[in-house]
Amino acid sequence: PGVDEEAIGIIKAYVLTEKKALHLRAKRTFTDSFSRQRKAGDEWLVTFTDAEIHIADVYEEVVGEVEITTLGDREWCIVVNPIDEEGKPQLGMREVRQGRLSFFLHPGESLENGIQNIYVLGEQEALLLKAKEGFREGEGDNLIQRYPGDMWMIAGPRDYIPRVEVEVIEKRQAIPLDKNEGIYVRDIQTGELKVVSGPQAYMLSPYEELWEKELPPIVEELLAIKNDPVSERGRYHVSKSKGSDRSTEISESSTLDQTASARDKSRAVVFHVPQNATVQIHDYKERTARTVFGPDLVMLGPDEAFTVLSLSGSVPKRPHIIKSLALLLGPDFMTDLFTVETSDHARLQLRLSYNWYFDVDRHDEQAAAKLFQVPDFVDTACKAIASRVRGAVAGVKFDEFHRNSAHIIRTAVFGTDADGHVRDELRFRTNNLVIFNVDIQSVEPVDEETLKSLQKSVQIAIQITTDAQEAAARHDAERI
Repeated sequence: PGVDEEAIGIIKAYVLTEKKALHLRAKRTFTDSFSRQRKAGDEWLVTFTDAEIHIADVYEEVVGEVEITTLGDREWCIVVNPIDEEGKPQLGMREVRQGRLSFFLHPGESLENGIQNIYVLGEQEALLLKAKEGFREGEGDNLIQRYPGDMWMIAGPRDYIPRVEVEVIEKRQAIPLDKNEGIYVRDIQTGELKVVSGPQAYMLSPYEELWEKELPPIVEELLAIKNDPVSERGRYHVSKSKGSDRSTEISESSTLDQTASARDKSRAVVFHVPQNATVQIHDYKERTARTVFGPDLVMLGPDEAFTVLSLSGSVPKRPHIIKSLALLLGPDFMTDLFTVETSDHARLQLRLSYNWYFDVDRHDEQAAAKLFQVPDFVDTACKAIASRVRGAVAGVKFDEFHRNSAHIIRTAVFGTDADGHVRDELRFRTNNLVIFNVDIQSVEPVDEETLKSLQKSVQIAIQITTDAQEAAARHDAERI
């Protein structure tokens, strides 16, 4: 340095390569070493094409080193605020660049969402696109005017790199559907819902989306456990909760592992109606109901719902024990336990089993709808029969009932015709339920004294019969 100069420091030179550039900022207006006018605050890059080595000028500030950005053959990117020919950022502009290409990001430039791979679409794939601003594409007769907000799809097989005016909403695949499968679809413009069933591979249109159908929790549970309404209709076990004497009966099927994957709510709800059973489906939009007899497969529409059966169960009968979607048509049986009282105030506990079936014409829609008019046919039938039996037993004494219990009960249940003969069946006109047999499983006195008297009467009757047989045997022996 000269006599009037002072050495403030030593500045090292920056070595520039093809993959590294230097980011500089002007501290004041000056002309740099490349004879370019720089204004205060300007930022620029010095690359390998400008110089292999660069020493920062006194009016230059080194912001940092910039690594090169490289795009492969199957990559692309969007550069935000690209520079113009004079090196000035074009604020608000965007530019698509695709490989094979290498470049440095100049000061003010940035990548939107980084480097992305080219969209590769298969034969059953498509891209849902949305115009962010108006533009035209195509040529001649194929010229298409796109307006902001327009949505459309491009189908494969092909490669695709979106324009700067286009936003990729999602990549869609055709949904393969068997003849027993379906999906719920909603039109986002009109709100209309529909179910699309197979066999086909369905591709949603630009203004369609999958719609999720919500079901009541009890229906979700019944569909999840896949309980067979026929073979598992009587499988229950009793569990008691702490601090309660009341036992609750639940289906064994509910103890199955229900940690399986949740139902896809956009898939159409499908239920297999078993043989000799029926289900009722309500359409709340059309305000109609239809009855489907098995064996058949039911697919719910967007506005349809199952009629859930909540039937009485256990012995004696208690409400809301059996939950099912399918109503069995029989023949089957049900057992009930109830108490009666004779005219001489003897209280007896009867255990009766009834054979039943539904007499319905499957081709008569009105007759089929009657099946579901009674919410709990088990409770209704058992209470009606128990009431008849109580009334009949209340008019006879214990001894008479003890001798003719079967006749009294059958007469009470079925009634008599004009000729005084006991009818063969009891028919409920409301839902076409037919009771065609009564099995008297047990008759037990409730009172301890009555039980002892009955046991004593039985013993005396046995003793009388035994004595009579012995006397007859002695008489025959004396004659010989």
